[in-house]
Amino acid sequence: MNQSRAMPSFGSVLRRLSHQYPILAAKRAGSELFGAPRLNAFSLFRPNEASLSRIIADIFDPRGTHGQDILFLNALLRRLDLPRVNVIEPITVRREMMTRDGRQIDLVIETPRLIVGIENKPWAAQQPDQLVDYLSALKGWSRGRSPVLIFLSNKEPETAKSEVRVVRLHSDDETALTQILADCRQEIRAARTQTHIAELVAYLKFEFGGEPMKADENVAYIQAVESEYERGIESKRALAMVMLSQTRLHKALIEEIAEEVLLKARGAFNDIEEEYDDCSLSEALGDKDNWWGFRRPSWPENCSVAISPGRTNYADVYFGIRAPDPRNKSVEKGEGCSSHPAISEAVREVEGGSSSGWWPWWKWAEPLSWNAESLATLVLESPTGLVADHPRIKDLIDRMLALAQAIDETLKNE
Repeated sequence: MNQSRAMPSFGSVLRRLSHQYPILAAKRAGSELFGAPRLNAFSLFRPNEASLSRIIADIFDPRGTHGQDILFLNALLRRLDLPRVNVIEPITVRREMMTRDGRQIDLVIETPRLIVGIENKPWAAQQPDQLVDYLSALKGWSRGRSPVLIFLSNKEPETAKSEVRVVRLHSDDETALTQILADCRQEIRAARTQTHIAELVAYLKFEFGGEPMKADENVAYIQAVESEYERGIESKRALAMVMLSQTRLHKALIEEIAEEVLLKARGAFNDIEEEYDDCSLSEALGDKDNWWGFRRPSWPENCSVAISPGRTNYADVYFGIRAPDPRNKSVEKGEGCSSHPAISEAVREVEGGSSSGWWPWWKWAEPLSWNAESLATLVLESPTGLVADHPRIKDLIDRMLALAQAIDETLKNE
């Protein structure tokens, strides 16, 4: 058999796809204009535990802003095989009910037959005997009703394991809040409530299941590749070659961003160096709480402008000034930055940032996820086809340089 015929016609496959790009880009623009598939309020506001509990309380309250009466509450009760309620029964929903030990149950729902406590634990650790205390409080308040404690979390309960009812925030295999809300979708009558629930479900699936939070705005590109895949064996093999290279291509895109960061930083400061030369940006973003950064030799130890993932696998990426406070109990000896107080004061007024004991100034990156799909989207959106030329990446680099300037000015005045 002729060896050249056995090889995929890789160039022809790429040419056919690239020739379609202007039309596909126009289709994507139309999807943005008329569908706004990336818009999700939860992705913009990023609720913390308290605000997420308020949202959940409102959903299960028949008098909540959703306007759907007992729909969501009965969906929860039905999933747990508990007695449901009707529209004329008195139902009370209270938030942050205090126990005798001074702890607060996130949500307590009282019906004629049940007193249901819901402890929402998306991220925080459980306190010693917390669930035992909550269950005891519910029993004390029950007055002949059945006490039920729901542990709403993707973690396992550490106490009262045989008595609490576990509901996951999201799961494909276990009872989950996302499933309960999805059960109601067909019965929701208010369009605004339908949107609210759809966005909450998408957020929970992203945050606790790693699923994309947005509708697929890249469907035109995906369909074009699928169509090319169906052309024949050569096209299948050519696209399989791309799939085999996905991990390396993904890392190459991340390193292009790192190279551009260093290029711009060295244009401003000729002695800029990577903080650690044995850890690349792509390696750092794959490991939670790792970081990649740059610094000047004149800066104090443990001070850099850096990028870090809040979760493993390139998720929840943020950037800022990493200069741990040596007075913070979580900072081990030798890991602190002696200039932390001065740097914290200097960047206090820098727009848009937050602060922590480890980062005097930090901000979520855009995009928040730097997985392969997100970076491929940046390449498609870039005016030059280079990921580092995407407006969001250019803005990130500009902000990092501004932070470096702030550090330098602060240290000069110390």
